[in-house]
Formats: sequence, C-alpha cells, structure tokens
Amino acid sequence: MCILAILLFGIAVRLYYFFFNPSLWGDEASLANNIIKYPLPELYTRTLDNNQAAPPGYLVVVKLISLLLGNSELSLRLFALLSGIASVLVFNKLAAIATRTPKAIY
Repeated sequence: MCILAILLFGIAVRLYYFFFNPSLWGDEASLANNIIKYPLPELYTRTLDNNQAAPPGYLVVVKLISLLLGNSELSLRLFALLSGIASVLVFNKLAAIATRTPKAIY
C-alpha cells in the first residue's frame, strides 16, 4: 500500500505542475519558439536558434503534438508530462526486478 501511495504522489506532483504552472521558463520558451517556428524536417536538420539543443525524436514528437493540439504551453509540455508519468511506473517495475520483491504495483 505504501508503494502505491508513493507512485500516486509522484504522478500527482507531475500533474500539479503541468496544470498549475503553465508558464514556460527561459530555456523552455526558447526551445518552444524553435518548435513553433520551423517545419518538421528543419527541426532535426538545422541548428536551432538561441543556442538550443534537444534530441531529434523529442523535437519530432513535440512538433507533432503541437500540430494536433495547437501551440499552447500545455500541448508543448504534454510529452514531458506523459514521459514523467511513464518513468514513475517504469522505475517502480525496475526497482521490483532489481530488489527481487514482488511488491511492485504490476
């Protein structure tokens, strides 16, 4: 039960910051400007403005999300939110495997 509470807390914190802290910070805003400004093929073939760098796969996924959902702060952060929630669940499973305890949620 304690593990479930910790997992839910980790997910709740991510959701809180996603919904109640929508303003982009400096580096996020600079990267978001690149994602919004350039078409998909240019995002992974050119040098990004403002000395920004990000993995090409991340740029492609965020660009596709922004094309589908618009260029809001929430849509630009959606992939990071989903990745953060997935990481909580994956690390729980990995911890159960590494410690050989069946107490993981799965």
